[in-house]
Amino acid sequence: AFVLKGDPAVKFMPKAVEIFEGDLCSPEDCEKFFAVEPGVQTVCIHCASMVTINPTYSEKLIAVNVGGTENMLNAAKNHPECKKFVYVSSTGAIPELPKGESIHEVYSFVPYDDDRVVGWYSRSKAMATQKVLDAYGGKWTRKVQAIVFATDFRPRLEALLSGGEVPDKNPLDF
Repeated sequence: AFVLKGDPAVKFMPKAVEIFEGDLCSPEDCEKFFAVEPGVQTVCIHCASMVTINPTYSEKLIAVNVGGTENMLNAAKNHPECKKFVYVSSTGAIPELPKGESIHEVYSFVPYDDDRVVGWYSRSKAMATQKVLDAYGGKWTRKVQAIVFATDFRPRLEALLSGGEVPDKNPLDF
């Protein structure tokens, strides 16, 4: 598990989990995180983000949520032993609709409508989600599967990690 140095939540990690302390904002730390012994295959589940209900712009929020995701994507692409990259997005990244209208699949997150993607947390997750889609385009490249989960991801994640195949459709279908 990639954890921020000094994170007190690390005490809740199972003992069997190898802890790597670093910073998502550091491309070098992300690169080191992906370095494994020859012959080892990995799956990256990128669910780290900075969360806030403060709707104002924050440089740190963008650096962590967007830049950190980009750093993880770049490092994963540099390591062919990383067979799957799973990104956990947020329902906040999905444009809000008028009351009573049903939300539908979203195929593109950027550019976003400021009136429909509300607050900078939501915007940062929309930008990061778009980076994942741009990196892999919902298509499988170099045998790396990219999936974006926005809601109800636990059953999909369990199926994926147990060897299930990723459906050949929009990964945002939820």
